[in-house]
Amino acid sequence: MSTSKKAVNAGTLKTTAATLLFLCSGVAMAGAPLLTQAPTPAPTPAPAPVNNPIQAVIQNQISAFQADNFEAAFSYAAPNIQRAFGNSRRFAKMIVNSFPMVWRPAEVRYLKLTRSGPYALQRVMVTDQQNTLHLLVYQLVPINQDWRISGVEILAMPGERI
Repeated sequence: MSTSKKAVNAGTLKTTAATLLFLCSGVAMAGAPLLTQAPTPAPTPAPAPVNNPIQAVIQNQISAFQADNFEAAFSYAAPNIQRAFGNSRRFAKMIVNSFPMVWRPAEVRYLKLTRSGPYALQRVMVTDQQNTLHLLVYQLVPINQDWRISGVEILAMPGERI
């Protein structure tokens, strides 16, 4: 197998694993070490105000990640995610290890928003600290008249075509 083919397969495998960890159990990541020292992020400009309540929930969670306030970030997760991880510390480990582009984004842009039954699906383009683009889709569900994040899927990994 060629080197480039191995890289694509590894990227696909990482995408699948990260998506399953976030959407399903998170239990596999419970023992993974949290980064002992956060990378020094480049200064991030203040996010533009968001008028859409769905985008506001996502932006509020990302802002909490940037402040390393994982307790607040965990509060934006839907009950299914909160049950899967059990606490904000386990949730933090998964985010830092599997979704560093969300933990320390350089830029966040909201793309197409669609509805599917009670769910909202928000596509988000994130530029990480290395200036690499990531395309994600957030799934949100209404809980007690508020939106909560019930899953995030990485649609494309760096180096893959978007």
